[in-house]
Amino acid sequence: MKIIKRVLFVLFIMSFSIISLGSNHMTQHSISNNPQVTLSEIAFGPQKSNTSNYFQGVIRPTNRSKEEMEQEVLAFYYKWKAKYLKEVKDITPVQKYLFYNESGYFGSAVTCSEAHGYGMLATVLLADFDPQAKDDYDALYRYYKAHPSVIQPTNMAWQQVELNGKIIDNPQGGNDSATDGDMDIAYSLLLAHNRWGSFGEINYYQEAISCIQGLMDSVVNPSEWILKLGDWASNTHSTFGYVTRPSDFMLNHIRAFANADQKNSYKWMEVHNKIQVIVNEQYKTGSSQTTGLMPDFMYKDSTGKYIPAKGKILESKNDGDYFYNACRTPWRLSMDYITVGDRGIIDQLTAINQWIKAKTGKNPNKITAGYYITNGNEGESIASYQDMCFIAPFAVSAMIDKSNQEWLNSLWDYIVKNNVEPRSYYNDSIKLMVMIVVSGKWQMP
Repeated sequence: MKIIKRVLFVLFIMSFSIISLGSNHMTQHSISNNPQVTLSEIAFGPQKSNTSNYFQGVIRPTNRSKEEMEQEVLAFYYKWKAKYLKEVKDITPVQKYLFYNESGYFGSAVTCSEAHGYGMLATVLLADFDPQAKDDYDALYRYYKAHPSVIQPTNMAWQQVELNGKIIDNPQGGNDSATDGDMDIAYSLLLAHNRWGSFGEINYYQEAISCIQGLMDSVVNPSEWILKLGDWASNTHSTFGYVTRPSDFMLNHIRAFANADQKNSYKWMEVHNKIQVIVNEQYKTGSSQTTGLMPDFMYKDSTGKYIPAKGKILESKNDGDYFYNACRTPWRLSMDYITVGDRGIIDQLTAINQWIKAKTGKNPNKITAGYYITNGNEGESIASYQDMCFIAPFAVSAMIDKSNQEWLNSLWDYIVKNNVEPRSYYNDSIKLMVMIVVSGKWQMP
């Protein structure tokens, strides 16, 4: 009897929805315009997220129970949120952003699209545990929409500054895009659609598709199928049309984009495949054959191969080394195997795990802030100090094989014993992203 009533209720909702589609107010939310909205979402609301859909054989720490790990993640998340999530003053409806300049290193800057992507990911991924998550997410979304790139408006202007009490896009090079932030924003919008549906104030699904298609139009060089550094890089520029950043190699995101963006699905898979070619060439025949490490930036050489930068190409003399961009690659590159079992770069992932364990004697405290690839002897430390952004991502790459179990346990112990750091948005945000993945809270749209 309960089943019959439930079916009748679904049919009632369907008939109501079909009638409502005649209204101008509902047309934009129709099933035909929003094909990924499911009948169950229409009738019963969005479904609770599935946090156990990792590929078979992927490991997690065994020195904690699932419940203990959840509590450790949430404890850090709430501290992170209290410290970095800020509300824009005198704006209605509410807008929020992730403050990233506690150190003052960036002058009057308050945030960037990279930080904003982390904020939108964290709030939607942990929405099952945070009753404020949807309000926070929507406020972050409004901020993103309020700060479009001057080149491709579905991208976010990469940096904002505070001037005379107002937050504006930095007119000195901060009003165009950076690829990584927009990729995380687009991915988060797909998750938001799955989590909350797209019939409210924000049509998350349509916004995701617009953002994904804007990325294809503005940051993919179709003659190379590489991800450029941002929408400011022309496809035909002799240098930056052929420069890519391995920390943007988010194979998991790109697979999701290919599934969602039917117009460009094959193009996204071309990007996916090109990334695997670049990674494998760098490990198997390039300058990372011992370590498996990826550099901050790579460029196309005269032979047509993508190789690490030699000296400064954009940010520092270590652009061709494993430094403050590339430190994220053990996390980013591992996600496609963790979620769907794609083995396209499994040799490189295995190599980086074996190398870092041998380098440190399986002691996370011996992971240093950067390693040479091109501008010094491969695998030698650039610095003598430690930074969490270099340590935490190795926990994600460790998840790919049971031989890394002891190492993963040690990494988790190290990660959770360190509290929110002073003046370190970057360390804390990467730590949180890693904790979400390792605890099993990452989701595929």
